[in-house]
Amino acid sequence: MTNPREISPRFNLLADARFEPLRDSLRERVQAAASAITAETFPDVLDSTMRSVATSAFAAAGADEGSIWLAERSADNAVNALVAAYNTGPDASKLIGHRQPIAKGIISSVFAYEQPFCENQVYKNEKHDKTVDKSLGMVTVAMIAVPLYFAGSPRGIVSCVKRKPRAQKNDPPGFPMESLRPVQLAAEVLSRLIDHRLIGVTVGYQSE
Repeated sequence: MTNPREISPRFNLLADARFEPLRDSLRERVQAAASAITAETFPDVLDSTMRSVATSAFAAAGADEGSIWLAERSADNAVNALVAAYNTGPDASKLIGHRQPIAKGIISSVFAYEQPFCENQVYKNEKHDKTVDKSLGMVTVAMIAVPLYFAGSPRGIVSCVKRKPRAQKNDPPGFPMESLRPVQLAAEVLSRLIDHRLIGVTVGYQSE
């Protein structure tokens, strides 16, 4: 006789055939909604849960600050730049809205190749764009950057850094490789939360 406690029911969710005729329309609407999320509109999307996910990940990684960058696209859907839409640092007002040309800088390479990045002594990397460092009077010593996806496509970058004043000679401790994991996890959770928001509003079970 089988012990009922030994039976482990499995969650098995199948697609509902009634929604099949609406699948393409739903996908099109979600894609259009995702495209409407820009650096300017992102504050309307980034709720307190999403901000907590991001700030907790940056703290867990040991970063001084972190940012969320969103792709800026032209009329033909080509990505022109990555724009800082959120930042947790003391100079957030200076950084938010900064445009990073897509052909320049480390985060642009991370976006193009869709590969995570973790490096110390970033200032020695020939791909590093020093524009932000010069404007802040700082030196970026270490950086983590991972792709951010939603609505099934790469849409931006989640990054965090360690900086030092330009006059400081010694570097602060860099990121160990295990610091990459909380940032990757945050990007995955943010992706799912944004998708949930887009789908929920589209089908009407969540308000805008």
